[in-house]
Amino acid sequence: MTRARSSLTAILSCAAILFADVGGTAPPDHPGLPRGRYVCTLTGTQASPPNGSLAVGSGEIRLRGDRVRVRFSWRGLSGAATGLHVHAVTATGEAGPVQFDIIPGILPEGTEGPIDLTLAIDPAQRELLREDRMYADVHTRIYPGGEIRGTFVREPED
Repeated sequence: MTRARSSLTAILSCAAILFADVGGTAPPDHPGLPRGRYVCTLTGTQASPPNGSLAVGSGEIRLRGDRVRVRFSWRGLSGAATGLHVHAVTATGEAGPVQFDIIPGILPEGTEGPIDLTLAIDPAQRELLREDRMYADVHTRIYPGGEIRGTFVREPED
């Protein structure tokens, strides 16, 4: 093997390791740390305040230790998504602070969209998720407070 070929192989190997999480691949397992799958259905009737939007969506968070894989899809929005947030629910059931902010530059253009990301999660966020105290909402220009919304609940393990 030539020196140039050896260097190229090393560079490609490093690139594969660095970019292994790009495109929503599942994060590595972390033995001893919490795992779980949480899902939600997003509708206008769950938004705050409720609205007459006919849009629908779904969300999934897969907890793998200190990482989460976050996947959403939606269709029928009144316009392009301008924001997607995962919020905490306060102890009184009211809207809480944003926990995961999916910025507009990452959101797909148009009224339909899938999104698939892997993000870091801290212990406080992990606890909120495990207590079913997180919800997601998709924002549009017509509904700046959120056109569709849904609360995450843990799915039973098989």
